[in-house]
Amino acid sequence: MGKINKESVINILKECYDPEIPIDLWNLGLIYEIKLEQEAVNITMSLTTPGCTMGQYMAHDIKQK
Repeated sequence: MGKINKESVINILKECYDPEIPIDLWNLGLIYEIKLEQEAVNITMSLTTPGCTMGQYMAHDIKQK
């Protein structure tokens, strides 16, 4: 596995989609911050709607990729 950097995280986010909207999470515009801390990647984002039930699905998809 190569070094994790912001660009590689953005590329992963471009492979993850909101299952209700056919737009990848990066281009959806709801990612506010990406923090790289040692072995951890922390992403601050919002969901498409306050009651979105797919948040856990999207978080799992990001972690898997």
